[in-house]
Amino acid sequence: MEAKAKAVWETPKVGNLVMVRDMERDKAHGRKLKARWLPPRLLVEISSSGVSAYVKDLYNDQVKRYHLNDLKVYCPRESDAFVPRNAMALAGFPGQRAFDLGNI
Repeated sequence: MEAKAKAVWETPKVGNLVMVRDMERDKAHGRKLKARWLPPRLLVEISSSGVSAYVKDLYNDQVKRYHLNDLKVYCPRESDAFVPRNAMALAGFPGQRAFDLGNI
């Protein structure tokens, strides 16, 4: 019987999209169904010590410092593929996600 390959943690690099651990969720009890990671942000700079990194929010350009252990490289799912809005409207499904369109 073959052992499963263990997932390898990839060190974030400057320019990567990263997700940040939601510390508020970790502090609160009874929120086990809430998302553990905040939406993707841009890694701007890694400190000279290599322990922390500066991360920029994509929506309001706010930059904050986080420990590298609290960051995770963002890997988009195949189902989150970009579909132009006019293609969705032509299919008769305004507001539907890409994986719901079927034949486009």
